[in-house]
Amino acid sequence: MDYFYIVEATKEDTVDRIRSYAYNAMQDFNTENIMIFIDYIQKMPLSRNYMDEKFKVEEISTELKGLCIELNNPIMTISSLSKEGCMIDATPDSERPTMYHCKGSGDLEYDLDCAMIQAKDWGDTKELYQQLQHKAEELGKDTTRIPKVDVVNLYLDKNRDAPEGIFSTIQYLFFIEDNKFIELGPKFDDDRFRFSKIEELVDKLIEQNFIIFFDKPHDASYNKGRVSIKLKNF
Repeated sequence: MDYFYIVEATKEDTVDRIRSYAYNAMQDFNTENIMIFIDYIQKMPLSRNYMDEKFKVEEISTELKGLCIELNNPIMTISSLSKEGCMIDATPDSERPTMYHCKGSGDLEYDLDCAMIQAKDWGDTKELYQQLQHKAEELGKDTTRIPKVDVVNLYLDKNRDAPEGIFSTIQYLFFIEDNKFIELGPKFDDDRFRFSKIEELVDKLIEQNFIIFFDKPHDASYNKGRVSIKLKNF
């Protein structure tokens, strides 16, 4: 029977400590298959301090690359965006952040086998919101309380040794109030069919109860001038 074990480290754990955890786990569970997740690379400690974050990230990245080769197992590392990258992601524009907008990116490009960037798709999100409003109006629901959903793209900016023809962008729905992602599938470069694609998506979301509209508030004018009396039980 297969088992899945999680060994959680702390923000005080250096690359050397993570190496020890990895070898201990492989020995204790008699396996050669492990995976290491780093969240965030900028938060990892080093034995010495750097005034420039760029040099710190470069050293950590180089050490993690060496550890990945040594263990022959994947290491997935999350990096935070720089202020410029965050501003780009928060601006309704066609431009999006890239791996060069990671904090202290430096040599990350050379150490990575695969790089994925997550960013909001402003065009599809706007189209989704408009169609949700139209659908709410069509169903006689409250058009002022539309569920908050973003369309998020996961861009595959680098994929060493990837097969030809692989999709470079995968789309997700992010339900903001529920903090939940749902994978939609690949995004095509041609936006000419955006309307029909979103229209079909909205129908599926409603059918599967992912999207639930609110009823319209009661008309307050009906009760104007009336006195509401609530009897108290004794």
